[in-house]
Amino acid sequence: MDGPTIWMKVWPIVRGLVFVLGGFAVLLYLGQDKVIFFPIRLPGPPALPSVPGQVWRNVTFATADGSMLHGVYVEAATGTPGGAVAGPADPATPSGGIGRSEGPGGAPGRRRVLLYSHGNAGHLGFRFPRIAALVAALPLDVFIYDYRGFGASQGRPTVAGAIEDGEAALRWLQTERGIGPERVILYGESLGTGIATALAASRLDRIAGLVLESGFRSLSWRAGRRFPIIGPLVLTRDLPSTDILPAYQGPLLVIHSRDDEVIPFADGEALLAACPTPHKHHLWLEGVGHNDPVWELPAYRDAWQAFLATGSTASPPSAP
Repeated sequence: MDGPTIWMKVWPIVRGLVFVLGGFAVLLYLGQDKVIFFPIRLPGPPALPSVPGQVWRNVTFATADGSMLHGVYVEAATGTPGGAVAGPADPATPSGGIGRSEGPGGAPGRRRVLLYSHGNAGHLGFRFPRIAALVAALPLDVFIYDYRGFGASQGRPTVAGAIEDGEAALRWLQTERGIGPERVILYGESLGTGIATALAASRLDRIAGLVLESGFRSLSWRAGRRFPIIGPLVLTRDLPSTDILPAYQGPLLVIHSRDDEVIPFADGEALLAACPTPHKHHLWLEGVGHNDPVWELPAYRDAWQAFLATGSTASPPSAP
């Protein structure tokens, strides 16, 4: 059988494969946001918990493109250790997890704020138990926000939109609370690690710290593992954390479980290795999965406390 005859028989198969792969790539390109984000929408803000010694407030703020977003600001009430705000705490409901501990940054006017960029599913209400435990245990306020299309936030989720949503949350902290980046610790969970690192990129020398929990090297890396070859090619926006971290010299905490069934432990190791800062900490967990309540573990509290202590002794970030 000569060459042309073989090619005539093979060509229809090759053409069919190219057509199928091309069609799949187009569908993946058009529907990538539905592969990345799994929001739960709400008709209004979820009910806030009543936690002794804490004040929880709903916040609404606008993005640069006019989308209205919902967030929740949580702080210690006046009269509690490290409390920095006036007003009564809500009635009692146990927060669970870890107990309060004094630490740096707890005095009024110096208390740092954790800007919480959550994962790719659900809405911010799913994170309330973690937030209650963090505020109870550490000298921190927490501001969590829902990306567009999540919870009570307007719009449709996209990667670029989620980054802009984080920028809008930072602007709200600055304009409404007078809190600049030098008092903000950027905290990302799962997909939110990419958002938090992207937010850090333009202010690496000004933020108070960076915490990456159950994170990944980059969105293109994860896409390549899930959809080999095609995945990275169809992304409209990457979250290249391991490209950003080499320029960061401030306080860093990386948390990852060796038994994470969603994002491999190797990604957490890669994030830590990518950052040259002398002020870095890590917590490698075992026996817990991606969505398990790790905030109930004493080692989790200890890692946060060590990170915050480093942040208080490191050189202060420059003012904007």
